Amino acid sequence: MPSSGSSKIASKRNRKRSATGLFWCMLFVLVAQTAAGQGALLTARLKADVAVVSLSMVETSEKLLVKSAYDGQMAQVRFDLRIYHKGKGFLGIAGDRIIREKTIEQYGRWDPFSGRFIITDTEGHQWTTPRAEEYTKRLLSLSDTVITGIARDEESYLLARVGLKRVKLQVPFNLLDLFLPETKIVTPWVRWDFNFGEQS
Repeated sequence: MPSSGSSKIASKRNRKRSATGLFWCMLFVLVAQTAAGQGALLTARLKADVAVVSLSMVETSEKLLVKSAYDGQMAQVRFDLRIYHKGKGFLGIAGDRIIREKTIEQYGRWDPFSGRFIITDTEGHQWTTPRAEEYTKRLLSLSDTVITGIARDEESYLLARVGLKRVKLQVPFNLLDLFLPETKIVTPWVRWDFNFGEQS
């Protein structure tokens, strides 16, 4: 007949196995949730040799973004802008080259002490609001950013994309970022062709 000590050890092992199994089950469910449908909306206008660009991410779960902020997590949004000069290589694109490149990152979080959402960016700006709707709209968009030194011909174009890391977890939980596709979203590249005959 097994002793009471043996029963307790077996019980602890079973609880540990159950907890481990539950963890991997939850992880599997999270991994299975893929982020679909996100895209980027791009507009640009020219002023002499300067491009004024606006870029935003659309079809994103704004409720999840707000909830993660209330939970004390930080969101990171990255805007990648690349201006190409169209070359004359094989099939056109083979000769294209980057003439300007710009990346801006924005960070959003909820401050429980002031009761406001706070957004900062890599260019030193800060913006706050108590309203969740304004927070998500501002965090997911880049308005009227300037790119200088644009080639003055009709063979230049702009490629842009937006990357979103919806939760910025603390160590050691940020190791899960390697396995959770829904925490990281990158839109496809979108293109805008410049027409120097229609400058504003």
